[in-house]
Amino acid sequence: MKKILFPFLGSLLILLTYIMTSSVSGQAAGIRVVVNGTELSLNPKPFIKDGRTLIPLRALFESLQATVEWEGPTQTVTAQRGDRFVRFQIGGRFACLERDCRRGALMDVPAQLTDTRTFVPLRFVSNALGAQVAWDDATQTVTITDPATGPISPSIALSAPPAIISGSTTLKVSTFDFHPTNVQFYLLNRDTKTGPLLGTADQETGELVWKPDPALNGKWYLIGVGYDIEKKPLYTESREVEIDVHPTVKLSGITEGAEVRSDTNITVDHDFAASKVEYRLFDAFSGEETFLGLANPEKPFRLVPLTEQAGTKFLQASVFDRNNTKYETEKVKILLRPEHSFSQEGLADGKNIAQTLSIRLYANFPIKKSELLSDNEVVKEWGRPDKVSLSNISPQYVTTLSFRPKVHQNGHHTLLLRIYDENGAVYDTAGFSMDIAVEPVVLLSLGKNQVVSDSTEIYVTSYVSLQSVDYVLLDGGKEVVLGTNVDPYGSITYTPPANTKKTYEMFARATGTDGKTYQTDRVSFSVVTTKTFGATPLVEKSKFRALIEPLAKKTQDETGMAASIQMAQAILESGWGQYVPTDKYTGQVSNNLFGIKGTGSAGSVISNTSEVYGGLRYRIEALFRAYKDVSESWQDHADLLLTRSWYAPFRATMQDPVRGAWGLYESGYATAPDYAVKLIDLMRQQKLFELDWRMP
Repeated sequence: MKKILFPFLGSLLILLTYIMTSSVSGQAAGIRVVVNGTELSLNPKPFIKDGRTLIPLRALFESLQATVEWEGPTQTVTAQRGDRFVRFQIGGRFACLERDCRRGALMDVPAQLTDTRTFVPLRFVSNALGAQVAWDDATQTVTITDPATGPISPSIALSAPPAIISGSTTLKVSTFDFHPTNVQFYLLNRDTKTGPLLGTADQETGELVWKPDPALNGKWYLIGVGYDIEKKPLYTESREVEIDVHPTVKLSGITEGAEVRSDTNITVDHDFAASKVEYRLFDAFSGEETFLGLANPEKPFRLVPLTEQAGTKFLQASVFDRNNTKYETEKVKILLRPEHSFSQEGLADGKNIAQTLSIRLYANFPIKKSELLSDNEVVKEWGRPDKVSLSNISPQYVTTLSFRPKVHQNGHHTLLLRIYDENGAVYDTAGFSMDIAVEPVVLLSLGKNQVVSDSTEIYVTSYVSLQSVDYVLLDGGKEVVLGTNVDPYGSITYTPPANTKKTYEMFARATGTDGKTYQTDRVSFSVVTTKTFGATPLVEKSKFRALIEPLAKKTQDETGMAASIQMAQAILESGWGQYVPTDKYTGQVSNNLFGIKGTGSAGSVISNTSEVYGGLRYRIEALFRAYKDVSESWQDHADLLLTRSWYAPFRATMQDPVRGAWGLYESGYATAPDYAVKLIDLMRQQKLFELDWRMP
């Protein structure tokens, strides 16, 4: 290692290093640098990169008498004068401020070699290595005065983070010579100088409450990075910290020996980054285990005690980190004494029933049957509902009850729901004052624009009482009778002709018990029994990750969205790129990774999807966006998440892969209760978390 006497910058405190490119017309050749009253003759000249002024290190160091070491193989510069020290590599932005590198700094832009000369960003020179600096915009002059007094003061310094972080920690920074538009906190690996984004400080308090991840236990650099109005990072000091999490979990909202009679919200207090929580009941005598459900670790879980669960139980929660390591709470002994309770959605005072009435019934006990009464007369009866698990709620008996009134029932009525338990006990809702005003129509079970490729059962539903039904097919205006005098509660089977791609119409003509004739709408549908194309693989499954990884990293760099989230979504929703919408007639591949409907840069493709009409789900054709390449699909999906108002919960959490996955679910991206868990499992199994590591 060769040692040279160089100018060394002393302790700078305030620097106007950000020189707007507009003030110098994109050039830096006219910049003057004056050190302790002497103008430096700089050759080569300072220049501007990414809006930052870079200055030749040698000339500046020579003017301040510093000792500098150059290590050629690693392109490392080490400089020291007195007790001030700095070491950095060409092309890197991280600099050590102590020989053991326990304290470091992040430069605005990397140091670089130009014409064999080392250039460093002026903000780093000023704030990290210390002299007083002033900028005169009128004369384009940087004035550096040495020595400055006091400790090294970067633009942003962490506010006394603990040396060992073992649980929830409040992170905050102090700022000196500027006001950042936002501050983000990172952990950086000591070797790679990259790491995960922990989150963004609150705009009001400037703080971030952070729960560390036990999967990251070890020594790291912790850094708070401020960004200017152009979203560029500014010089920031880092600190070495040790993550040493030994997770503790505790049930909250319920106490030992509590008597639980009705719905109760419970949570789990945890001091680490968790991915999910599972809740279970154990019978105190038999030990029988009942799985209650899974929940977002940051949301309360509603325990709905069922009547068959009555007795002494133990409640326990299992909290999982992102590596799927399980941490269990202590079992809390509780006494379940649930009273029979139920609720409904659908019946309401003043409501007008113009079509089918849907009632959603919730109960905490097994139901033998339920009835709808109109003016104390039973008008509809249903059987047993299923036990259903809902997100963040323990299982309960849930069903949707459907009532289609007839014309003769029109008028003002008092409706109530009557429920029978397995022992024959009766429970009534309140009576609701409602109006029935249905039209005398008959509906065909065939859906509008339905695609028929196989034999299909067809029947009618009616708001009038019927005697018989005729089914008629229209083929180019010609009527073909498919069935006559069919029982109104029966059906016909329609078998489409082979090797056909054609649009038909169908309707039903019915005779009512009143002797009148009723006819359904003419429903247009498509017969497709010709050869069609199915979903198409974009690339071999083994090559899909390599295809989308650069796109995920680009989105992260531009928006802050965790790369692992979009990666997991693309894998899950396209089946590793093997099931991309393809035009069923032409074979055009859409390059559409996320199944977005509409028209894209390459038009649209026709593919099958499902629709609901008259309460029935059936297959139709729909237009899906087609893109010129996969990158356009990727960008379109990102834009959707970043601009639609209903994805605000996701945007608030999108920098963190686990919280972001739950944010997608909370935003309504998918209705499956385990959607977030599926994404998190994919991120873990495919080792996607480290994709989010980067240098700020």
